[in-house]
Amino acid sequence: MKREVINRIYRKADADLARAWKELYRPEEDVVLYTSCVSARSAMYRYLVCLSMLSRKKGDIESIEKGKKPMNQLIKEAGKKYPEVAKMDFSAVHCKRKDIKNVLDNEETHFCNNTEMVNKCTNLANQLKEIVTERASKFVQP
Repeated sequence: MKREVINRIYRKADADLARAWKELYRPEEDVVLYTSCVSARSAMYRYLVCLSMLSRKKGDIESIEKGKKPMNQLIKEAGKKYPEVAKMDFSAVHCKRKDIKNVLDNEETHFCNNTEMVNKCTNLANQLKEIVTERASKFVQP
């Protein structure tokens, strides 16, 4: 069960990250920053969920999987458990708030209108992917 859940969330995170990169690879004037930003944040959130689930028992997994934890809490927990996450700079994650419908359950939506900041978030998501891939090699199938 745990393996399937982590693998499913990991695949969703990969799809989000791919969508963010695809958007950023377009000519700058054609980039839809909203799509890239939200996709990168979604990927980060899901990779953090994967890290959180690695050390959880089955009962805890359901609440995490349903998006009941805010990203800041997942970052804090992952930083305590994984030193490489603690060293990461997540300041770009909370760039600008907009009053728009939530993309992730129970998570305030942030949206950045700056290619450089969106690129930072996408790179953060990519770093988290590498950590998850390394730490969860028996659970995820990249």
